[in-house]
Amino acid sequence: MSPEFDRLVSVVDMAMNDGGRICFSGCGSTGRLAVILEAMWRKNVPDPSLRDRALSIMTGGERALIRSVENFEDFAEFGARQVRDAELGTGDILIAISEGGETSSVIGTATEALKLGCTVFFVFNNPAHLLRSHIQRSRELIDHPDVTVIDLFSGPMALSGSTRMQATTLAMLVIGTAIEHTCVFGSGNTCGATAESKLANINRYTEIVHALLREDNVRAIARLSEQEADCYQHNGLVTYFASDYLLDIFSDTTERSPTFMLPPFRPAYDDQSPAAWSFAKDPFRSALNAWQAMLGREPRGLDWKAADYSQMNAPEHLISHPPFLDQQEIYSYLIGNEEDMGRVETVQSLAVWTTVRSDAAQLCHTSKISSSYREKFGAHTYLSIGHKDGHTHSNEAEYIDIDLRIPSSGLDLFSHIAVKLIFNCFSTVSMARIGRISSNWMIQVSPTNKKLIDRATRIISHITGMNYRQSCTELFLELENSATTIERTTSPETESPVARVLRRYAANHTEH
Repeated sequence: MSPEFDRLVSVVDMAMNDGGRICFSGCGSTGRLAVILEAMWRKNVPDPSLRDRALSIMTGGERALIRSVENFEDFAEFGARQVRDAELGTGDILIAISEGGETSSVIGTATEALKLGCTVFFVFNNPAHLLRSHIQRSRELIDHPDVTVIDLFSGPMALSGSTRMQATTLAMLVIGTAIEHTCVFGSGNTCGATAESKLANINRYTEIVHALLREDNVRAIARLSEQEADCYQHNGLVTYFASDYLLDIFSDTTERSPTFMLPPFRPAYDDQSPAAWSFAKDPFRSALNAWQAMLGREPRGLDWKAADYSQMNAPEHLISHPPFLDQQEIYSYLIGNEEDMGRVETVQSLAVWTTVRSDAAQLCHTSKISSSYREKFGAHTYLSIGHKDGHTHSNEAEYIDIDLRIPSSGLDLFSHIAVKLIFNCFSTVSMARIGRISSNWMIQVSPTNKKLIDRATRIISHITGMNYRQSCTELFLELENSATTIERTTSPETESPVARVLRRYAANHTEH
């Protein structure tokens, strides 16, 4: 392990002893990771007096857990404002997590935290020397003498442009391991943690990966992706029912919308927008109680008004039409046991009852969802992770067992990692099955902020051979020519602006 890792362990240890707090900050996938890390802390820290000493900042507030808050990541001042709202200060720690190391809002949280006297760590997955060479805001933070940089360069992503898999998983492993090695979780402190004990988590992670690569587990994950893809191709919807690990599953389903240009989650008051292809619900609790149980606290929204956006020099559309991001808006998404008839409108609707280390079938049998609602789903699958139930397929339901030994740890880190690996994998494969990617290119990306516009442009440039400027021009021509460019629809055949540019380019060059 590196000196930077040891410093993180030491500083967290010191802050907990001295009354400080630890704050995880991120945007998009890393924002969801920040919230998960806080929830893991709250649910597992042995000393109840320490539970409120962890918090998280997600760009756009926790309504962004549900669906993307477009463009917010482009503004450093938005991140700075969220740090001030959290009242961070001297003695506190901020861990800023950005897969690419360039996200403006996340850098804004780190810069503001430094001004307020916090100890700041900057965690990212790109070579630091490249960031320093090309991006001024990244260079200024990396070179700041009071910032500890943890560079987790993980190489190219399996799905180019999608960092929710390798990059965020690696950040979860490293940051989670560091926290588990503090005295808070009884794993020792900086003086007591040996190199061998610090490498133990890497070995445990490797064991999980090897277990998932076994033929029986590969077949199980493939079967799950096949079920989901078949459901979508027949215009069906998938609903995951889970309890203890609802946040992890919820995060994966949320991330599918911007990654593959799918319909985002819709609130209870909206019966006009297309339903999300996949959704996650707690079968035991109402939505209000499910939100609180999932997070280990009440959700944190943003209640910013027009004057707040004006003060932060936000674009005019945000000043004139501030988005609804407050707590009340978050509670309008029914993630509890309320019946949602929009999810069972077709006979192809699929319910997936998911548990970790326990009998998935039992989740259905003991849930507080009415039996009449359960019966309306066209099919049921019982997914069990980390516990082999030994069931066989039946006409009534299908049993999918992913058999692996999940090591125990202070934060329950490896259960969360296992769920993340499995869901990220099969949800990506299901999208590949219905043509939402090309080779390993994320061509269905929806270019709704500066980073995604740049990513879309680079994908077009790489595949076609056009230079960056020409690729960008073609992308914006497509954006201007279609009124539905960035809308997510219910059709598996819908093409993103990137896919349409590539199809037009291929057709023109075939003709010539």
